[in-house]
Amino acid sequence: MGILQKNSNIMDLYMYATGHSQIPSEWHRWCCLSVVASAVADRVYYKKFEWEKLSPNQYIFLVGDSASGKGGALSFAQQFIHPKMNAYTGSVTSKSMIDRMSKPSDDGMPDRSKMLLIQPELADCIGEGPQAQAMVKAMTNWYNPSDRDYEESTRKHGDKILRPPCLNWLAGTTIEWLRETVNINAMRSGFFGRVAVAPGAPTGERVYAPYSPPEYHDVCDVIRQRLMYLTEYTGEFTMTPAARAIDMEWYETRPDPDDEMKPFWRRQHDLNLKIAMTLSLCESMSLKIDEKHILKAQEMTDQSATMLPPIITKATSTQTSYKYDQVSRMIEQFSPIKHSMLLRKVHRWHITADELHKIVAQLNEAGLIEIERTMGGGRKYRWVKQGKFKFGK
Repeated sequence: MGILQKNSNIMDLYMYATGHSQIPSEWHRWCCLSVVASAVADRVYYKKFEWEKLSPNQYIFLVGDSASGKGGALSFAQQFIHPKMNAYTGSVTSKSMIDRMSKPSDDGMPDRSKMLLIQPELADCIGEGPQAQAMVKAMTNWYNPSDRDYEESTRKHGDKILRPPCLNWLAGTTIEWLRETVNINAMRSGFFGRVAVAPGAPTGERVYAPYSPPEYHDVCDVIRQRLMYLTEYTGEFTMTPAARAIDMEWYETRPDPDDEMKPFWRRQHDLNLKIAMTLSLCESMSLKIDEKHILKAQEMTDQSATMLPPIITKATSTQTSYKYDQVSRMIEQFSPIKHSMLLRKVHRWHITADELHKIVAQLNEAGLIEIERTMGGGRKYRWVKQGKFKFGK
């Protein structure tokens, strides 16, 4: 008896179709969640509060080393994208997103404001500096779908009105590139509280030829058909009493987090509900969240939570070190350079005045620069090419 005679769960069929390769299986699981959530957009919801609808949309980042399988997992998922998911793959800015989502929809297609954004290489797709930060802020703002239109008014382009946005974001990145696109403040605040970092690490096994199961094409066809049905599905989720009891116990007994984890901790319950809704949709169209959906969602978000502290620590450390490197390079290149001029030059790397004072003090203490007074009472820095600078020392 084949799997199609035994199982109709979209997630189980999806994982079966992935076969055997070096791509971490958990990345496939999270990609499946993204595709299913994109199929329903905000047409299904759960009322956590009577006045607010919680939709299953999610921001999912596959974070891992280069060539670890992120692109492969995303590529596998893309074969199941239906036109009504309004998917977009590639580079984008917050302004181009607004332009794209505010265009009238074609006949028979959903609102353009319901969108799946796929970015195999995050840094390459949203850039760095002010452009990237504008994108991060916009996506933070659009995370929670609502019943209200989104309006933007500019002097040059006039008014633009978007139907209530509902975005799913599926991206891959290394920690090193993550620091180029998401600054320290965003990592420690609201943005990372909205992102599910998908755990995954290569097994180390060498798989010369990835294995596809015997029913691969038939299974993929069934998955596509199920997703097509979901693109037309609407309704409100309910939760069984047993699931509610599990959900309540988790919420009331979970330990308080460290400071860096508070943004994610505060939103983890919402993410639990989003994933539970998606898992329920994988199983059936009953629009019921039961115990197994809640328990699996809690397991997945707990795994995601364990990924965040080392990522934030490493990315923050790397980002801080990067800023020291840029200040050092500017002083060496333009020596002697006035403080005001240096501050203007390093602004592109989001180095604040306080950060610059700290960096030049450490460079001076290490013997790499000399600090001199200008005629107007300001300061200038001269590179002296001696000493040995070590970050953090």
